[in-house]
Amino acid sequence: MFSGRAESYREMGDLTNTISDYSQAIALQPSDELLRRLRGLAYDHQGDYSKAIADFTEAIRLAPSSARGYGHRRSCYWRSPAK
Repeated sequence: MFSGRAESYREMGDLTNTISDYSQAIALQPSDELLRRLRGLAYDHQGDYSKAIADFTEAIRLAPSSARGYGHRRSCYWRSPAK
């Protein structure tokens, strides 16, 4: 339920509610790598690179063979002003 609604919020451009719903979905399914990546993307689009990087790092821990988490995290490191 939360992940579907989060996607609806994302499509409307409402990143605050997108992140909130993904956070609730993660609380229910903490080992779901995809939810971490999707919330990370929302943080990335919001410009909160440190939170995005944290989510991508956790996604990598959960699914180390998935290249997407690594790619998203690399992009955040690249755009982050703290590099």
